[in-house]
Amino acid sequence: MASLSSGYVLCGPASSIPSNTSKLISFTSPSGESVEVGLYNINNQFYAIDDLCTHKQAHLTQGDMEDLPQFLEQHEKEGGVSMCVRCPKHRKKFCGGLYFNVASGRAFTKGSPPPPKFDPKWKVATFEVKQVDGNVYVGTTPTNGVKLGGDKDTMCGAILVDIKRYNHDSFIYTFKLDAITKDDVKQIKDKKTQKQMKALGMAYFKLTQKISETEFECWHLDLRSPTGSVTREYTPISTWETFRTTQKIELLIKLYPQGSMSNVLATSSVSQKFFVGMPKKTIPTQILQSSSLACIAGGTGITPFYQLFTYVAKLLKEGKNGPRITLLYSNKKKEDILLYDNLQEFQKEYPKHFTIVYTLTREENTEENKLQLMGYLCGRVSYEMIKKYLPSTSHDHAFVSGPSGMWSSVLPLLKECGYSESKCTELEA
Repeated sequence: MASLSSGYVLCGPASSIPSNTSKLISFTSPSGESVEVGLYNINNQFYAIDDLCTHKQAHLTQGDMEDLPQFLEQHEKEGGVSMCVRCPKHRKKFCGGLYFNVASGRAFTKGSPPPPKFDPKWKVATFEVKQVDGNVYVGTTPTNGVKLGGDKDTMCGAILVDIKRYNHDSFIYTFKLDAITKDDVKQIKDKKTQKQMKALGMAYFKLTQKISETEFECWHLDLRSPTGSVTREYTPISTWETFRTTQKIELLIKLYPQGSMSNVLATSSVSQKFFVGMPKKTIPTQILQSSSLACIAGGTGITPFYQLFTYVAKLLKEGKNGPRITLLYSNKKKEDILLYDNLQEFQKEYPKHFTIVYTLTREENTEENKLQLMGYLCGRVSYEMIKKYLPSTSHDHAFVSGPSGMWSSVLPLLKECGYSESKCTELEA
């Protein structure tokens, strides 16, 4: 690329980027980093922000652009620009999506109800844009002091310390953070390896500092394979307090024949090193303060709700108020139900707060097995089930967590039963 001057890269003619569209620009920063920037043409005014979502590491230029003055006018006007881009990985999460303003890089969720919630740690870097002789140039240094890519390198080593079979296709994997100290780094002679170790050591410091200073009611994190080729999000079944005191996390994972991470885990052994990212909040605190929640789970999608049940039970045990929760839990057969005993114990101890309805998709309620299936529904989650057990008039918010495709099939049913889309959220499993 030709340069306007030192510190700028040519992005092409302004006419090649139509109004209200974006273009991905790649270059090397002055410090030698590979940078990907989203260049946005908003009514023939150009803006540039880091293209990586700080929360999910998705490319923002692949997301939808939305003009949201109705939300931004309640706060500052973001430099007069209300156009935002929604992270493609968060299209239905965070009460309607995670948005980034193209002028300021600020990140926010719409909120349920508004006003929006701004979070400074999700802000992305902004870059200066100039037009010269019909061409567009982007500066190579962030203008708002934000680190490029957020916490993209903050992956901490985690040793696989235990594997327990849970049932025919699910296992509990226990990981312990790999503590890397300055002394460990000093012992490494190879400069490249020493640099990698130093980065892991810094990640370990940041992560342990975060879990000691904060506490999330419901949370999840990224698990990365030993080679770094596969990353998936998981919700631990162990508590935040366990993570804080022992630096261990337990993940209940169903292995799928075609799953990329499943294939990695199926061939893994104790003592192998994986990587974990920073914990992320799953459910906004304001929603946890609701009086009643509707939850629909499928398979391992139960883990966020098990975490939610654990949190609410803790509140009740301490004599505090907690939301009433109705859970509709779908599985193929009875033997596929995960955490059944734990869920039944919650329902038994706090019957006024926990109601659980099970439905089985690969069982038929015939005379032959009527006794065996007593207490279970049969069939996929349906309009009739939601209307009967999760009526919108009795629940403040609805959550869905399950295998790929479940959200797209269940959301229309929730809306048909009277839930507005802003009151429905998909959770990571």
